[in-house]
Amino acid sequence: MAISFDITTPTNTLILDSKRQAKASFTVTNTSGIPVQARARVIPDDPATQSWFAILGEADRTFAPEQASQYTVNVAAPENAPAGTYTFRLAMVEEEDPDGNYYEGPPVSFAVREPPLAPLPRNLRILLIILAILAALVILGLLGWAIFSALSQRAPVTATVAQPAMAEHNGVLYLVYRSDEDTTLYWARYRIADKVWETSRPVPVNNARTPTAPALVEYDGTLYLMFRGDQDERLYMTTYDILLNRWSDVAPVRDTDGNDLTTRTSPALAEWNGRLYLAHRGAADTRIFFTHKAVQDADWMPELIVSHPVFSPAGGSGEGWASTLAAPLLIQDAGMLNLFYLPLGRNNVQTLRYDLGTFSWQLIGLVTVVNRGVSPGTYLLPEIPAIVLHGNATYMVHQRDPQALYFAGASLAGFRRNTWEDFGAITIITEDDKEVVLASAVVPALAEHDGVLYLIHTGGLNDPRLRLSTYDTRLPEAERRWAGNQPIGGQ
Repeated sequence: MAISFDITTPTNTLILDSKRQAKASFTVTNTSGIPVQARARVIPDDPATQSWFAILGEADRTFAPEQASQYTVNVAAPENAPAGTYTFRLAMVEEEDPDGNYYEGPPVSFAVREPPLAPLPRNLRILLIILAILAALVILGLLGWAIFSALSQRAPVTATVAQPAMAEHNGVLYLVYRSDEDTTLYWARYRIADKVWETSRPVPVNNARTPTAPALVEYDGTLYLMFRGDQDERLYMTTYDILLNRWSDVAPVRDTDGNDLTTRTSPALAEWNGRLYLAHRGAADTRIFFTHKAVQDADWMPELIVSHPVFSPAGGSGEGWASTLAAPLLIQDAGMLNLFYLPLGRNNVQTLRYDLGTFSWQLIGLVTVVNRGVSPGTYLLPEIPAIVLHGNATYMVHQRDPQALYFAGASLAGFRRNTWEDFGAITIITEDDKEVVLASAVVPALAEHDGVLYLIHTGGLNDPRLRLSTYDTRLPEAERRWAGNQPIGGQ
């Protein structure tokens, strides 16, 4: 039987030290569904460099189903190695068939640079420094203002390759998203009354970078922004004081025992009654972890694994772990916490509800969308959606066909039963009176203010620029339709 592994690494680029050495970390998870005995092997693109790599620790290991294991590869380029960029992969090879059955991980690259030149004599170095300073002063004097003007007029980054995060407070939308150019986190504000975007800019704190999607929640005039680290799998958080217009320093997310909280994907945040609730997939396996803290506390309670009753067709029940490959979603509803996640090995989103009285999760079931005008007229949700509650109504936007945006709604009672009514694809009337279906390359973000829904999505499958569309629930149902589709920042 063919083996199957999920091989990941926190970074795809290594930087060699002064001795031309570095270490690469990999997490290997057995996704075959059976126990597997396998050997780790380094496969360089250039076979002549094979001797540069060594696996630290045991290369041969036995994996239980869904078991994850850490591997470290030591890279040591010789002193006479030619300058250039080199790439290698970690592969898992089945012990019973080492030449025919293997699974490769993502590429990792590093650069070997030319050895430094011999230092110049001290007097010559001083002379060159003086000449460089004089040249810099002349250039700055002639071109300084032109350079400043060009930089100040540079277009802001308003595109992303990951799901954006959005929160509303006092008529202002706060948007945080990862840049499509690198892993920098940007933020922007939209004044709803004036319909004006402020210029997007990087979150102005240390290490506000992530390879995945951020999570954002507002409580009592403070924004809580959490994200996975760029160079590791730890969770980090910063806060934004809306009144003082100030971001706090980024800090690792830890529990009261001093343990760092880690994830493979993106976190999910929700606020209820002065507490923050956090759910995320683990870093070393696919289980979902859950914790909370009071907003004024620095650290979180020790994490628990999300478990729920599992019922068998023959009768009886037991406890099962909630496991997923994707990021989950937390939605707070009138004192209840709802966890949406895509179960491992399935293509239908499932919901769990957390009873804050008994501190236990209850299985609600698969999310079902009903189209009353079509027979059979129901379908299950294949991807994590964006959800917002407004009064006794609930609205959901999700991707289908592929990545076309679809709209659904439910009463509060329907939301709690996990049953939604399909409103169909989201369409926009263009300036030339053409009706087009909105599509987004990423899961959108959804917020509500004064009965109006605000949807942030990309321009389409091949257009990463962020756009804003709106839906006014205050209008009679026959008159309601999506409008806008305008780039953020008014581009």
